[in-house]
Amino acid sequence: MVSCSNDQTIKVTKFDKAYRKHTSLAIGKHDAPVRMARFTASNTEVVSCSEDTTLRVWDVDKAKNTLTMKGHNYTVNAFKLIEKEPKVISVGRDYSARLWDLRTANC
Repeated sequence: MVSCSNDQTIKVTKFDKAYRKHTSLAIGKHDAPVRMARFTASNTEVVSCSEDTTLRVWDVDKAKNTLTMKGHNYTVNAFKLIEKEPKVISVGRDYSARLWDLRTANC
């Protein structure tokens, strides 16, 4: 499970098979509150968007930011992963929608 919050962090929580025990790991932090976070299809990366105007890709195992996408002029409200092509569509409070390549961060 992945979660995000106003404290700017993205956390991954793993449960045992009985869902009785869990471990949580903060994998990264934006520069402003985080609006949304989702696993990619591989479950090895997380994509997040924030009020800091960026989308970021995080390596779950390394707890490291591997890609930052900059282009919105205001808060990035949400995104939709397009799994068949490593792409993501983001929408921002700047009234724009952007299509990003998750390999290069090009828009």
